[in-house]
Amino acid sequence: RGPPPLPEIDLLGTDVSDGVSFWAQPCGADDSAPRDARRVQETLAKAGAAPANGFTPKVGAPCAALFAADKAYYRAKVVSVAEGAESATVHFVDYGNSQVVPATDLRPLDPAVSLSAVPPLAMQCHLCYLVAQPVDEEAGEAAALFLSEAVLGRAVRARVERKQGNEAWLSVIAPEASSDAAGGSGSGDDKPTKPAGKAAKTINAELVKMGLARVEKRIEVRNAHTGPTLDVLRALQDEAKKHRLGMWRYGDVEEDDAKEFGYTPRNTENAWAKKK
Repeated sequence: RGPPPLPEIDLLGTDVSDGVSFWAQPCGADDSAPRDARRVQETLAKAGAAPANGFTPKVGAPCAALFAADKAYYRAKVVSVAEGAESATVHFVDYGNSQVVPATDLRPLDPAVSLSAVPPLAMQCHLCYLVAQPVDEEAGEAAALFLSEAVLGRAVRARVERKQGNEAWLSVIAPEASSDAAGGSGSGDDKPTKPAGKAAKTINAELVKMGLARVEKRIEVRNAHTGPTLDVLRALQDEAKKHRLGMWRYGDVEEDDAKEFGYTPRNTENAWAKKK
């Protein structure tokens, strides 16, 4: 008998960092995130009435921060503070995006929706076993745009290959209606209409197939679960190389230096974020 099936979760994509990593809120029937998000926003709607000088930004401090696009307050954590403390870069903990916010648009966080009372709703997700180029390179930008179309503002199902705290490494199941171009609607549980390996129904596989992501090379990730998936992904990668697709257009790319499961953090301005 084979290994037991991996757990699956339903997610709502909220922000894309690069071609293989994104932020999402759990959105299954049993998940509390949608209810918690409504409760948090109802409480934060009152934040604007607080005195503008009631919060001094310090790195790591939680706060309510005004998001410029919709002029609403959201829970955030201070990432860095500008000289003179006139502004701060904050990370919106329930959505995953970051923004520079004037200090006058920061407020103390209501204890009723503190990060201990309501843990951050967004989890950091990575497409397992994959590496993408930086978003300022052609294939990296294309991968980020493809992933954005597939997950931003959409409910998707994913197999959890590994989870550590608020971070997960996933195989995102591609909707059956768009097995050749992920991002439409449909059920990832349906059988494929054409012969394919286990990984061929995933966004992970679609990115590799188009040459927009490559397979992480560390052999430590191989086991009874990952072996068949890695075999399919590597076969798709070989085809992409053969046909000079995406990042393989000008030949082989250099050896990756990614962490296990293919994720390398990048401090890159995000052009594809869904802020709310």
